[in-house]
Amino acid sequence: MTELFDIVRDMLMLAVTVLLPLVLAGAAGALVGGLVVMWLGLQDQGLATMIRGLGVVLALVLTGAAAFDGAVQETSTAWQHVEDIGREGVAMDGDG
Repeated sequence: MTELFDIVRDMLMLAVTVLLPLVLAGAAGALVGGLVVMWLGLQDQGLATMIRGLGVVLALVLTGAAAFDGAVQETSTAWQHVEDIGREGVAMDGDG
C-alpha cells in the first residue's frame, strides 16, 4: 500500500510543480494588467486579460519542456511502482 501512496504523492507534487508557475504568471499578469488599465483610465478590462494571457503563455513556453520531461520521468517511476505492486501480489489478511 505504501507504493500506491508514493505514486499518488509523486503525481500530486508533479501537478503542483507544473501548475504553480502558470498560476503565478496569471496572478502577476492580472496585477500588471490591472495596474496598466487603471493607469490608462480604461473601462474595458480586455487589455488586462490580454496581458494576463500573455504572461501565462510566456510561462508555459519557458517551463513547458521541463514540465514534459518531469511528467515523463514521473510516469516511468509510477509504472515501476505498479510493477512492484503486481510482483508482490494482492495483499490479503492472515486468513487468506
